[in-house]
Order: sequence, then structure tokens, then C-alpha cells
Amino acid sequence: MAKAFGRGYTLKDAALATIAAAEQGNPGIYLIANDQPLAVREWLPAFARWLNAPPPPQISIEEALKRDGGADAVYYGTQMRGVSNAKAKRELNFRPRPLEWIERTKRG
Repeated sequence: MAKAFGRGYTLKDAALATIAAAEQGNPGIYLIANDQPLAVREWLPAFARWLNAPPPPQISIEEALKRDGGADAVYYGTQMRGVSNAKAKRELNFRPRPLEWIERTKRG
């Protein structure tokens, strides 16, 4: 059984990759992601701008460790890295689309 997991993708990309994995994928896991791995500190403010929302608050690591989520939140916010979509590209012919909200915030 093939499974598609991912982050940083469009819903259409996720649906197409899931169908491809079910129909033609080898057993295993396919990571479905775009080609722009970004840290939370980069994509979250861009997403807030795209929504016309206020920027997310910034706090120190020490303060974050005291809050709900603690060490896990600090890890996901500062250390977690992007994933590789190479297997999905190679075996499923996956071609991710650019994320509209990132492209718009780059253009200003």
C-alpha cells in the first residue's frame, strides 16, 4: 500500500498525488511537498500577510519553553526542516505548483 503525506502543498497537488500513489505507487510512503522548504518563522508571517492578518507574535525561546507546547513547539518552530519530494517526483511524476500565498507575498 502506498501512502502520501506532506506539507506545504496545494489541495489539488495533495489529491492528485494521493490518487497517483493509490493507482501506480510502489508500496511505501511518499512525501508530498512543494519545492520551497521554509522555516515556520518564514512562512507563517508570509501567510499572515496574505490573509491581511496581523503578524504572529515573536517570543524568545526561553519564553516559548514556559508555554503550552514547550520543547515540542520550540523544535517545530526553530529546528524542523523541509522534506524531500524527490521520490514522489520520480515515481509518481509529481509536479508541485507554487503556493499562491507565498508567490503573492514575494511580489509585494
